[in-house]
Amino acid sequence: MKKKFGIFALCMSLVLTACSTPSFGSQREEAEVEEEEEISIELSDKKVELDAGEEFEVEIENYDDLSKVSIEVEDEDIAEADIDDEIITISGISGGKTKIIVSAKGCDDVKITVTVNEPEPEPEPEPEVVSDFPAASRYVYDFDLTEDIWTEMMDMPEEEFADVIKFFAGLNLSLEFYMEFSPSSDTEGTCVLSFDIGKFGKDLAAALSDDDTFKQFIYLLAKLDGEEVDDDFIDMYMDLKDELVESLSEDVVGDYDMDDYMYNLTYKIDYPTLYLTGEGRERECTICDDGTFTLRIDGEDFENSYFVDGLTMIFAPEK
Repeated sequence: MKKKFGIFALCMSLVLTACSTPSFGSQREEAEVEEEEEISIELSDKKVELDAGEEFEVEIENYDDLSKVSIEVEDEDIAEADIDDEIITISGISGGKTKIIVSAKGCDDVKITVTVNEPEPEPEPEPEVVSDFPAASRYVYDFDLTEDIWTEMMDMPEEEFADVIKFFAGLNLSLEFYMEFSPSSDTEGTCVLSFDIGKFGKDLAAALSDDDTFKQFIYLLAKLDGEEVDDDFIDMYMDLKDELVESLSEDVVGDYDMDDYMYNLTYKIDYPTLYLTGEGRERECTICDDGTFTLRIDGEDFENSYFVDGLTMIFAPEK
């Protein structure tokens, strides 16, 4: 009996020991859960608005172990974020909206809404202003002679003389207009508007004096008259080239007198406006930053019909 009781006692001891193990373990687990009670992350600000290039600081509160805290920026083209000593520094990069997600073990995620305003556009550099007007005693405008102008000048039916008109337009001649200033003070004085018809006549003669150009001209005229053109015909007119060119130039220019192409004006400057007065009329021009100015003259103000549509002239200092 004693032997059996000893075995029974040993078995009961093992059973009791085994039964007590789960009970001990359960109590310990409950204690650990109590120790790991959830702690939420609090932030000093959950909405951030800043300009591109600026920084904004958000403080992390109620969470001591920063090694467990992580941050994630949804759009790093708009903003950046760094953690240092319980401070999240948010930097604005470009205009837009994004979110910064703050996470840590045992905590719900916290989202910071970030609005970044567009950067202010850099002001364009102001152009250098030329205020010492007039910068030269004479200003020049080159008026290109188009087919329309040649049609008016030659007084020919366009459909009949189209080839001749195209020929003259192809010489690429221009008529030079001048504005000569004589200041009496820093802001006013007199000026003369003119165009040099004599120089135009010389330029025309020089262009026609080229042998190939003159031959082309003779061929066009002969074609209009129904003449047959051969080498003898061309040679005959080539011998008369100088005389014919001079005669044509004189016909275009007429009895040249520079005074007939001059208009006397007075001027006054209230920068950047230039006032030109003559023959009872005042015109306003704007002096541009590069020193040029624009003058508009209507067709009825010209004594001839060459400029029936008027002229818009951009004058620049003569070089």
